[in-house]
Amino acid sequence: MKCIVCLICLWTCEFHAQMRNSGTLSKGFFSAYFGGASNSFLRSTITFKGSDYNFQATDVLFSQTSSDNKSSLFNQYRFGIAYMVRKKVQLSLGLENLSYHLSPQLLKLSGNVKPGFDQISGLSGDFDTQLSTDSTSFDFQVRNAKLVSLTGNFFVPLYRTAKANFTIDFHVGGGAIAVFSAAKVGFGSAYQEPQLKFSGSGLVLNSGLRLTFFKHVFLQPNIGGLVLFQRQLSLDVSDISQTAEHTLGVKQASISLGTTFFPGKKNKCDCPHF
Repeated sequence: MKCIVCLICLWTCEFHAQMRNSGTLSKGFFSAYFGGASNSFLRSTITFKGSDYNFQATDVLFSQTSSDNKSSLFNQYRFGIAYMVRKKVQLSLGLENLSYHLSPQLLKLSGNVKPGFDQISGLSGDFDTQLSTDSTSFDFQVRNAKLVSLTGNFFVPLYRTAKANFTIDFHVGGGAIAVFSAAKVGFGSAYQEPQLKFSGSGLVLNSGLRLTFFKHVFLQPNIGGLVLFQRQLSLDVSDISQTAEHTLGVKQASISLGTTFFPGKKNKCDCPHF
């Protein structure tokens, strides 16, 4: 029995020695990262409001937008900085770019539009109708929305070599988002070019792995989800009464490349230094 207890103690000491030697999860550690994301969107409802109209589009499907002949993954960039507030607990401040547009579909529209206002898609008076995006000029898209997030993550060590030149850590976390965006709409008298501004808030949940190479460089694949509560989407910079309300669910897969470092003195942390 004593032998078994000794073996368990020996294994525990060795395991914790490896944790200490890795250092990447120590308090006071900084990280910086840059990456891209691929997004898919849940069906949602948009409410359009203005002095000349009030109507809804329900069960709407969106697609991720690409621009300037670039891949949609490149267009959906993300970067940020992070800090280990305590061992295995990280606080991260991030900025993400998000663009999406109406997928080809049969739109379900209901509400009212002042007769003569809509010269593009022909909506007029009280209606409960359907419009095909293939046969009408009605359009809705959000380009280059900026998501500013503050998230917390908890890390669990999974594997590390003896000198911690290669480590694998699992993380899970979540946080809050501030959304800055504007919608470009094909509706009314002309295509509008609205001004980017604060449009709402959101929540984020994510999990993934962090693979650290040579103690300082890491690759971090993540999967997660966002919910964006946009209550004041700008539609026309010249008319503040024209807005849209939109709650959007987003499924996301992302990958980031980053670096980790400890800015203090080496004797203050048993962790890798440059």
